[in-house]
Amino acid sequence: IMSNVLLVVALELALVGDYFTQKVRMFFLWLFGTLNLLAIAYLFSILVFPIPNIYIPLGSSKGFSLGEIVLILNAIVSVVILAVNFGKLRKKEKVVFLVVVGMFLLGLVFATGSDGYIFPKHIAWHSMWHIVGSFGFVLFWYFNHLRFSNKE
Repeated sequence: IMSNVLLVVALELALVGDYFTQKVRMFFLWLFGTLNLLAIAYLFSILVFPIPNIYIPLGSSKGFSLGEIVLILNAIVSVVILAVNFGKLRKKEKVVFLVVVGMFLLGLVFATGSDGYIFPKHIAWHSMWHIVGSFGFVLFWYFNHLRFSNKE
């Protein structure tokens, strides 16, 4: 989870650099940098000290840990940054962005499911998140290719 958190934080910083002024970038860096460093420090302290992990339960056998919560919140911030700047995207970029957001929303639904719950007959819900998420990342890569491509 920590590697994904670091990737999404790097994405946030890149998006802020792409779309906002220097003053907003510095504010963002200090605010979100501090919050993420505190979360990462807490997650590392769990490894060393006998303190409880923050956990949001979703039913009797599933839920989100602090690392997953931080990852989801950072991803939401990235989506909000892109949504605020949606008008600056070209038509094809807008379509791919909406598909990527849809895939990750579907993935979030799958991520809340338990692998002990299999319905229909051959689909373990949480495992599907990993498949949907991987395709979402590939499409996000394509989205960035479109953003930095000079072709219309």
